[in-house]
Amino acid sequence: MIKKLRESSLFSIISCLIIVISLASILTPDNAFSENENRPLDGPPVITFSSLLDGSYSHSYEKYVNDQFWMRDTWIETKSVTEFAQLKTENNGVVYGKKGYMFQKFSNFDSDVLIRNLDAIDYFAYNSVSDVSFIVVPSAYYPLIDYLPAGVPVVDQGFYITEINSYLSPYATPVNVKDTLVVNADEYIYYRTDHHWTNYGAWLAYSQFASSAGFEAVDYNRLPAVQVEGFLGTSYSKSKAFNAVPDTLEYFDFPGRVTVVRSSGDVRYDSLYDYEQLEKRDKYAGLLHGNNAMAIIEGKQSPKNLDCIVVICDSFGFSFIPYLTQNYNKIIMIDPRYYTGSFAEFRETMYDDILIIFGFESYCTIKDIMKLALD
Repeated sequence: MIKKLRESSLFSIISCLIIVISLASILTPDNAFSENENRPLDGPPVITFSSLLDGSYSHSYEKYVNDQFWMRDTWIETKSVTEFAQLKTENNGVVYGKKGYMFQKFSNFDSDVLIRNLDAIDYFAYNSVSDVSFIVVPSAYYPLIDYLPAGVPVVDQGFYITEINSYLSPYATPVNVKDTLVVNADEYIYYRTDHHWTNYGAWLAYSQFASSAGFEAVDYNRLPAVQVEGFLGTSYSKSKAFNAVPDTLEYFDFPGRVTVVRSSGDVRYDSLYDYEQLEKRDKYAGLLHGNNAMAIIEGKQSPKNLDCIVVICDSFGFSFIPYLTQNYNKIIMIDPRYYTGSFAEFRETMYDDILIIFGFESYCTIKDIMKLALD
């Protein structure tokens, strides 16, 4: 009898809690953006006959409920503390490594997406009148493998990057930065709380590209660095680790300007960096003014510089491209995730160089890279 009463009381408490949380979630206004997670949040899905039939509505509604859950940030932080106390090494797809490093888990991918992306790059390079180079940026866990907990299943990026370099090398020149990054693994080459490489990690790749392209790289140690403290990046946003050690975001304040090309009209900035954004939550978006479909970057014009380079990239280019302002008078940056125009004009126009640079995971998952083969 006592056991039944306890079970009944527990059931009543849990039921009341579910009702309270559900009502609070319904009555609380939806949020469009999460500052803590640095991403847009899903809104209520539209009900259609086809979405009900194919099950997509229930999937979208589940994402909506998860994103608009009452006191969501508090629950995520509580979960982080609880799992730490249970000695768990992973939370929400983020693996906790040594020295405060957080690695985004990447254990499998669709090989068909990778092959189709590589074929698009191969087509682009074969039909380009300019010399084309490419860089595959390994995820942080590959160079920093000693910081990764033992037994965590991850993709062998070293193997696949070697295969990618071989696959594309007939028409595009590989700049094999993975080995350079491995050699410098003891340095601060990737952020602890973010998936991007640091300013120094990007410089290592830039200096290797400079050697491949035939010009002299700027000396990292002779440049005056600007440091921004308190950077918490994408890995922190996913895991909300309560004991995260903030990163220091570093950049070199090269003189220059950025023209963002938009259908509604060009927007011009007289600096390579958005200084206000560098003081906000998403500091990385302050580099080159964040994600844009197309931007034209110009540094200090010099007759000693090469004229123009086209860089087709994801956000790994943000720390890399500022160095190029010291060697090229103009840089055209294209992000195929947002660019909807034709790539034919870039294949058919002569530039000093064309560089394709993406993180390894983008090559495997971002279908927009296939646009390079479209006219």
